[in-house]
Amino acid sequence: MTRFKFRLERLMDYRRLQEKWAKDEFVGARRRRLDGESQVEQVKTIRTKALDGTFPKLPDRLAHEAHLDRLDAEQGALEAAVSVLLGEEESARDSWIETKQNLEALEKLRAKDYEEWQVVEGRREQAELDEWAVLRRAA
Repeated sequence: MTRFKFRLERLMDYRRLQEKWAKDEFVGARRRRLDGESQVEQVKTIRTKALDGTFPKLPDRLAHEAHLDRLDAEQGALEAAVSVLLGEEESARDSWIETKQNLEALEKLRAKDYEEWQVVEGRREQAELDEWAVLRRAA
């Protein structure tokens, strides 16, 4: 019995590697986005806690207002960064899906070639058995 050999095996191995790289990039982009969202939530929490204070003196109020303004600016910057990270995540996901589809196409082609090989190999083995039976009967 001959061994099955897929002629595009090396290409399929490379596509597997590409799919792994694309998946890793997507996972990294997702982690970065989630980290950014976590930072936004932390700033929101700090701002909420800062709103609880009362400041009877004017300099304290002005400092408090300046602190709140800085928190608002930081929150806005973080939200902008998160929207950029979301775009990067979507791009990475699309790339991963595309590379995954390319790999699946080769895997389907390999499965089809394997089925055809099994049919041909089965016929060859049957022909050998038939020949052996004829030779044995003739002897």
